[in-house]
Amino acid sequence: MTVWLLKVTKKSESTVDIDHLIGLALGCIGMSLDDFSRCTPEEFRSIFDNWHERQESQIKESWEQIRIICLCVLQPHSKKTLSAKEVLSFPWDEKSKIDNQVNNLSKEAVMERFEAAKHKYGIR
Repeated sequence: MTVWLLKVTKKSESTVDIDHLIGLALGCIGMSLDDFSRCTPEEFRSIFDNWHERQESQIKESWEQIRIICLCVLQPHSKKTLSAKEVLSFPWDEKSKIDNQVNNLSKEAVMERFEAAKHKYGIR
């Protein structure tokens, strides 16, 4: 029986057998058995990663819609203007804050951080 490593989440790895992968490919992703049979492990890994990313995106989109609905329901009862993130916060909000902080750095600040990292790791 063939065993592949499939990174189910970014934090942990588990081994799965070929039957599990066939079930995932045919039942969840929607591939045909012929398409799955022709895939290399690397190709299937790429297909799975993109499928999984799309699934997460759809889930986040649904939660974002719920957040907007909550905002619309609560805003008439509040004296101050509410933001959607104040009403309902999600784990991915923190990641976007960090991304915005990094993206808003000036060229000089980026170069300072780059030089500090080079110095820390002994790179010339």
